[in-house]
Amino acid sequence: MIEIVSPFQHIQNIKVSRQLKKKEIQNFNLNNILIHLLRAYTNQLKKKGLLTNKKIKFHNFIYYEVKNENGAINKIKIKSGNVIEIEEETTEKLTYAIVKTIISHKGNDTNNYLFFYIKWYNEIPGSENNLLGGCSQFKLCDNEKWDVIFPINIVDQQQRVHFVHNCTTVCKIGEHDSSDIFYKNEFFFHPV
Repeated sequence: MIEIVSPFQHIQNIKVSRQLKKKEIQNFNLNNILIHLLRAYTNQLKKKGLLTNKKIKFHNFIYYEVKNENGAINKIKIKSGNVIEIEEETTEKLTYAIVKTIISHKGNDTNNYLFFYIKWYNEIPGSENNLLGGCSQFKLCDNEKWDVIFPINIVDQQQRVHFVHNCTTVCKIGEHDSSDIFYKNEFFFHPV
């Protein structure tokens, strides 16, 4: 684990896993990531300017603690493949994404910033399955117009959302087909 100092006052004790190896990131479009990283600095962090440092580190796991208004500490653990909730600014509706990786980048102000690189779940309208108690279907999708990089401060509590692959006859135990259709498991919970 690598410890990183947070530029956000309410986030502390940040630890990330080792840096991913070259073969683990070979499918990432680095130019696209840099474009979205600049958008994240501009839109989310309100920092304008060009990226003077283009070196990006990719990680598989992050742990951090968030201090809320009441002084309570929320412990957050997220790894690649976990689902996170993101509240839409315009509608205050929850949206969902799967974390592809965690990115660390030294900003122009020499602070280290951490970001989630995600892939969005897009709800399929009218897809509730009555056999599954009304669970909605979602499709994992790529859309160049949607932001795919967000600073870690968008997740301030441990995530409690779970998606299940919509298996076909081709799926085997531990190995799914290429279908990007999932059900949001409305009945997933953590015992107290």
